Amino acid sequence: MPQVWNTWAMFFQVIASRFMLKRFNKSSIGLSPRTSRPSNVFLALPTFDLKLLKKVQQILNWPQPKKIKALQRFLGFANFYRFFIKTYSKEISALTSLLKKHSPFIFNEEALSQFQILKEAFNTAPILSHFNPYLPTIVETDASDYALGVVFSQVNDTGKHPIAFDRGKILLAELNYEIHDKELLGIVWALKHWRDFLLPLSDSFEVLTDHRSLQYFMSSKVLTHLQAHWAEFLSEFHFIITYRPGRLATLPGALSRRDDVYPERVVDFISKNPQNFHQVLNQNEIQESRFFSIKVDMFSDVVDQICMVWI
Repeated sequence: MPQVWNTWAMFFQVIASRFMLKRFNKSSIGLSPRTSRPSNVFLALPTFDLKLLKKVQQILNWPQPKKIKALQRFLGFANFYRFFIKTYSKEISALTSLLKKHSPFIFNEEALSQFQILKEAFNTAPILSHFNPYLPTIVETDASDYALGVVFSQVNDTGKHPIAFDRGKILLAELNYEIHDKELLGIVWALKHWRDFLLPLSDSFEVLTDHRSLQYFMSSKVLTHLQAHWAEFLSEFHFIITYRPGRLATLPGALSRRDDVYPERVVDFISKNPQNFHQVLNQNEIQESRFFSIKVDMFSDVVDQICMVWI
């Protein structure tokens, strides 16, 4: 009975493996099953997988939530894929109990274990899928003040499956962008990041954004120099931009607003992201401003005393 391949990707991976095994045999190169790895790294399609080795790294490195809002954001992200995780409600019971009103937020061993298990679930089937150039492709983007969140998914018979997740930092020169340009930057960043997969697609893929005006960006006639540069790059791809409300952008929004994007103290954020800040005042100017502030306070006290006398 002939073997049936589930996808073209699997078919080409098998062909690539057989081709390389024949080459190894011809060159008298020995292989040890004990030291072999269950992955293909040869030819075009399997080599693509090398670029997605870190496709779920942002999920696996998700920091432990320290507040209820952070836990809600993570569970909101995970809930989108709950249909692919068996006994999902049981797997998160310890986590959901932390969301109860008047319940102390204590991340015990059981909650930590479920948190780790849930993250690992994104690295295995049936949630994660291999890229298939013949399936409908969706790129979701979101921009916060300091980070970009992007999700690369495809739709098959069982629903929408993630191919990769990622997150990018907004650099110093990009901090003062208007929200329109920050959201557009998220699209440009995602398409650059996954260019090797998206550029060869013959059918249009869909880009989801929560900024309505971006739907008409590619047909806009009035652009800034930066926007024109981005438009030239985006014109290489076949895609359509679709608007959806921000409340529905759970997946990329959770990535762009993770706890480690916004540290508890501003000093911590400055120390971790020095590239986003530059010194505005030197030490002498700071001392002068403090002295001026003291003089203003003294003058205010004198005015108050005069007013009290006259009254």
